[in-house]
Amino acid sequence: RVSLDPTDALLRLERGEVDVLGDGLPAAEIARVTADPQLGGLVRAQPDLAAVYLYMDVRTGPFRDAKVRRALSWAIDRDKLAGLQAGAAVPLWQLYPVGMPGHEEGGSCYGYDPKRARRLLAEAGYPDGFRAVLSTDDAGSDRRLWRSVQADLAAVGVRTRLRGLGEARDVAPRAKSRTPAAGSLRWRMDFPDPSDWIGPLFSKASAVPGGMNSSFWWSPELEKAYAEAQKMTDPKARIEAFSKMQDIIAADTAYAPLYSLVQTTMCSKNVGGFYLHPVYMIDLGSYWRK
Repeated sequence: RVSLDPTDALLRLERGEVDVLGDGLPAAEIARVTADPQLGGLVRAQPDLAAVYLYMDVRTGPFRDAKVRRALSWAIDRDKLAGLQAGAAVPLWQLYPVGMPGHEEGGSCYGYDPKRARRLLAEAGYPDGFRAVLSTDDAGSDRRLWRSVQADLAAVGVRTRLRGLGEARDVAPRAKSRTPAAGSLRWRMDFPDPSDWIGPLFSKASAVPGGMNSSFWWSPELEKAYAEAQKMTDPKARIEAFSKMQDIIAADTAYAPLYSLVQTTMCSKNVGGFYLHPVYMIDLGSYWRK
């Protein structure tokens, strides 16, 4: 059934009318369902190969300075953001999400350190912080999360005005006005390879109006490394090259990775072979009806 509300879909599954939740469990229902002795064993959860991140437009105001961008990256409490989502997200402290080749188990490019953030702002010439616009998704849950980000930034002196996505489709006027601008975006892989992170999000070719490189940051060093890696045929050497690219990006802080969503879904008791595919998530061809 197409276009069912997730809560309605769950009710239908519990009544035996549908067999698999294509859009996953509603976050508000995860705790109840997983604790249910009859339903809990039917639930599967897996981090999505995706990231929600804070971009900072390097063409505008203080965001031209890498120290400022780094400060914002250290100012945000990712654990709090994940906690606000009741198990539907995991904090992301590095560029590549869990499951993506190049992701380093336990690795991090940033941490949560407001004191360090304030020190970096002072070194950049902003001891009292500054004001900026923070563009966000209009959806209620995202708005709540970005109020948390707003509070974290305010704690280090960066006072932001939240602006809904409907107001945010003004890249050209934003660049012209030079208003310090940042915002929330999410990216999910098209295919499970780190090139699908680097090319769309950090290349010069994508640093154009309408492109996914919303920070408009790019680096000649990264462009060269990316081109060389694309020619490599040794899988290990290639992933090592993409790991080094992560270091280049983190050093200049093109964006601040925040969290990855966790796909939590379930099947009915009538389904066999149910699992979550690492790329497609729902793999209908591998399931069967008992």
